[in-house]
Amino acid sequence: MLARSKWRSRDLYRSYSRIAICSAFLGFMPSAASAQDNPYQYLTATKPAISTLDENGVDIVSGKAHIEIPLLSFAKDLTALELKVDITQPGDVALSLNSIENYGLQHNFDFSENTFVSESIGLISAVSTPMGAGMNRAGYDWRIINSDGSIYSPSIGPTNVIYLRNTARGEGYYTAEGIRVRPGQIDFPNGEVWRLYIQTAFDPNTQAHVGRLRSVSSNRGVTIEIQYQSDDVTQLAWGGVTRVLSFNKAQVYCDESAMALCSNTTTALDYVDFVSNDSTRSVMFRRKGQTQGRKITFAPGNPISADIQKVEDSGVPGSEVSYTYAAAGNDNDGYNIRHVASVTKGGGTWDYTYWRNMEEGRITAYSMMYVYGPLGANYSASGNLAFGAVEWITDALGRTYGQGLDSYIRQDFRILSDSLPDGTAREYQRDGRNNITKLRFLPKSGSSDPAIEINATYPGDCANPKTCNKPLTVTDARGAITTYTYDQNHGGVLTKTLPAVNGISPVTRYAYVQRYPWLKNSSGGFSQAAEPIWLLSEERICRTTATVAGGCAGGSADEVVTSYDYGADGVANNLMLRGTAITADGQTLRTCYVHNYRGDIISRTSPRGTGAACQ
Repeated sequence: MLARSKWRSRDLYRSYSRIAICSAFLGFMPSAASAQDNPYQYLTATKPAISTLDENGVDIVSGKAHIEIPLLSFAKDLTALELKVDITQPGDVALSLNSIENYGLQHNFDFSENTFVSESIGLISAVSTPMGAGMNRAGYDWRIINSDGSIYSPSIGPTNVIYLRNTARGEGYYTAEGIRVRPGQIDFPNGEVWRLYIQTAFDPNTQAHVGRLRSVSSNRGVTIEIQYQSDDVTQLAWGGVTRVLSFNKAQVYCDESAMALCSNTTTALDYVDFVSNDSTRSVMFRRKGQTQGRKITFAPGNPISADIQKVEDSGVPGSEVSYTYAAAGNDNDGYNIRHVASVTKGGGTWDYTYWRNMEEGRITAYSMMYVYGPLGANYSASGNLAFGAVEWITDALGRTYGQGLDSYIRQDFRILSDSLPDGTAREYQRDGRNNITKLRFLPKSGSSDPAIEINATYPGDCANPKTCNKPLTVTDARGAITTYTYDQNHGGVLTKTLPAVNGISPVTRYAYVQRYPWLKNSSGGFSQAAEPIWLLSEERICRTTATVAGGCAGGSADEVVTSYDYGADGVANNLMLRGTAITADGQTLRTCYVHNYRGDIISRTSPRGTGAACQ
């Protein structure tokens, strides 16, 4: 993340915002059977095979340390909204509103006078996409041209940040997963909406309008809000965070547009205090009900740019992790980039030697890292700064892991292959939007085992961002084809048709329903939210006969129906799953769930009865 970068939007206020998008990494060489059982999983393994972070959280491409401190979250089945502290050193300290699935919004908060200060929080300026999904080639470089006319193109750098260039009709833009990003709002394909409530004020000293993020709220009712040290806009403390709180609007009424705090230490589901100490130049993140917490300590120097000396669990002996820093060697681009020089933890020290080389207009940009750890745990690595990826890494035993990167000249910045020391490898082919269309698993050199190949097809264009980056067909290593259809309203799977067995192709049919969350209103009752949520309502399969005309050739006696219950209208309801009912052979087995307001399941029943609904 770039330190203290600024921009203006509509002459109102500046922004440090960013969306972070990542995907799950899945394993290497499968058996032919496993590749057939779930071929789709390998096509969605869009992260590099070699992690850029080592065991100490040091990025071996950029030379920076990455530290995350979780603060607030909800159950992942309720919402992806999550709050954490995101640290890049040497570099930035940020509050990051990211989802558990790594979707979300990130705001930078500069460290000043031992408090976290938001100098100016404003509109969303950028989005970061995973390696391998959603980019559309246009001309010399990658650009995304969406159906609404918005265009954005990637930067060169390890974060693979995508900066917004143009937005037609102010409609925002879409990520590869179909998430729509607009000023002050994020729309998920299923209908969930996150709204960002930005409190603005005019600073008479600077003669400028400034803003700070007051809260982020989902239409499902979950909210995270920020308490500041001062309401005097002329003071630096106006942007100084002192506490963050989470609550559920099915339990607590809130009008976020009023820009006032709606919860407190009694009504909040959870909260974290930011406890600063000027004498030790530290800040501790102390959770509800705790006297200690995670603490970061800064080195002497400029309070905004000072390096973090150590991170520890206060009161826990042996938890301290300390850092030193140095300037990168051979830094020929004039930026004098600094990097981690050492990490000490658990009685051991890892020393880092780092070089950078930028050539040909910063396109062929590479780095070298040598790490000398305790007990001979040494390794070396080469990274490509333009790709933000490792090209090779050799461990203490001399084993080398590698990745094949696309052409520098085309500036595609894509990983086309990766290999393990045993000689096994993967090769990728991609379409114009960077979706994986062919994935080959290569055996060890000299092995008689055949290569395993998985293929996929996607829509030719991206008329609907909610569905265009999802496969239409997946062909496994044995040539068997699985086909998918999707609901154009939200991108959910409508049908999944597996390869034929004894002449019959098993089909799973999915149905969806729109439901409104019911949240507390100002009168103490409950009102439905402004927007509905798409929810899976049922799945249907035929046990032995073919699927024909939306039913089973053998009639309803051959059909198995799984129904999903999300509770009643008119009462507190965040649309959590209340129950599942499986009906077959004239019998229904129902399982019921009870959640707390955070969304955690706190009790469940066994599927024994045939009751009409869960209570």
